[in-house]
Amino acid sequence: MRYSKLFSIGRFTLGVISQVLVYTTATYLQPTLAIHLSSYGYKGLFIGASFALPTLIYAASSPLIFMMTQKYTKSAVIFAGYGIISIGMFLVGPSQLLRIIDSEIITLIGLCIMGLGCGMIIIPVMPDMIESA
Repeated sequence: MRYSKLFSIGRFTLGVISQVLVYTTATYLQPTLAIHLSSYGYKGLFIGASFALPTLIYAASSPLIFMMTQKYTKSAVIFAGYGIISIGMFLVGPSQLLRIIDSEIITLIGLCIMGLGCGMIIIPVMPDMIESA
């Protein structure tokens, strides 16, 4: 199948856009998170572990997310994942708008929440793209 035909399929195109948004969200933090965590006095090993935290949460929650896609529609899980990523980004912030305090614990909780949200998007999107193609 030619690539132009793949992108004419709506579900496939939305799946690609979802994947790009998730990976953009994860890499958006890389330039600033190290500086943010070093302002708390943390050194390189802890900062590196904090970058791995969302990935570890994503990997650990994969079986749970797979079971969620069996119980709920894939679209509902993906939509909830976007909401969870938004909450995680506000916590990593810190958000002046929501008056969330600037704390390293809140930042780490936000990273964990982001890992869960990324998994809730990545896991159902890939099979949906394959089914649509």
